[in-house]
Amino acid sequence: MEKKWFFSLLLFFFFLNMSSQKLIKSRQVIEKEETLSYNRGFGIEIQSLLLFPTNFDEADPDLFDINTVWGFDAIVKYAFNQEFQISVTTGYEKLSPIDISYIPLTFGFRFYTDETVKAAYLHADYGFHLGDVDGAGYIVRAGLGYRYPIFKQFAGTIELTFSMQNLQKNVIVNEEKYYFFRAFGLSAGFGIN
Repeated sequence: MEKKWFFSLLLFFFFLNMSSQKLIKSRQVIEKEETLSYNRGFGIEIQSLLLFPTNFDEADPDLFDINTVWGFDAIVKYAFNQEFQISVTTGYEKLSPIDISYIPLTFGFRFYTDETVKAAYLHADYGFHLGDVDGAGYIVRAGLGYRYPIFKQFAGTIELTFSMQNLQKNVIVNEEKYYFFRAFGLSAGFGIN
């Protein structure tokens, strides 16, 4: 009788040990897959954004009723290491409901808190407007985001974005209007590193 319990417990601990080893190995494989395989190199990201302006030029509050800024941007990044990247961003953005569209061109950097795919990051960009504007103006953007795995070398991002923009548009012939506004919103994207 005692031998039966002894062998039962021995068999139980054997199977428990085997299952825990498989679990540990599967965790190691997952952690290995979550580490991006770049120390240096180029990457690209496609990002969409939706921003909500919070204030306009206090000198002329009746400029226009800009409800949203939305757009799609392409980001080319170069990684110096797993934590620091520089970037160039361009795309198409539009102020709604008024019909002003423009092409942003910004230069910036990203700092990741971890070398794995699952990592928080900070970014800052500075640039100007091109396209359907009469004066280039400037764009200053900053964000706090999170990168997560999608598939192998593909990673997704979600970000809280702050934007400060200044652009010039001639609405009436020979009358220049300057728009200065701050906006908060969300950005989401996916890319290859």
